[in-house]
Amino acid sequence: MHAKTSLSFILSDPQTPRHDSEHVRLRLWDLHDARDAVPTVASPAMQASHLQTSNIDVVMLLQGSKYCMLPGCTARAKRLRRCWRHGGSIKCTAPDCPNLSKSRGRCWTHGGGIACSLQDCKRIAISNGFCWAHGGGKRCKVPGCSRAAYQRTRDYCSRHYKSLCGRMMRYIDE
Repeated sequence: MHAKTSLSFILSDPQTPRHDSEHVRLRLWDLHDARDAVPTVASPAMQASHLQTSNIDVVMLLQGSKYCMLPGCTARAKRLRRCWRHGGSIKCTAPDCPNLSKSRGRCWTHGGGIACSLQDCKRIAISNGFCWAHGGGKRCKVPGCSRAAYQRTRDYCSRHYKSLCGRMMRYIDE
């Protein structure tokens, strides 16, 4: 393995196998019989004829992966190395509830999530242990503004973000 800044890496043949996450994910599927419903983890007892991956791939498998194990799926794994579409999530334990659970086996509607830290508040905490009404979540960067702010609006509320964008456009037009 060469460092990416080395001359040998830069001049190497691009056809040589890479060990990035996509390569490893696709190759890990070779560790089990495709007819099995659930892939098996490579064990020391596994015969060499069944093992079609490199040692690096096996180490990556044993350490776990951030992505869904099913071939062609690029979603992040939630549980058991599967995304929510392929069985990696748990359904809410409330009777007849079709939602996925958030925490403690319950969805948001049935009490999943963490309750607000303020006494007698029954709402779900967003951040810092508090619900939105009691200070959870980000606020606008403009002094005196307590409206909701988001990363996508660069930590400004929608009103101040639109105002900022309008000023930027006028500046660009000049």
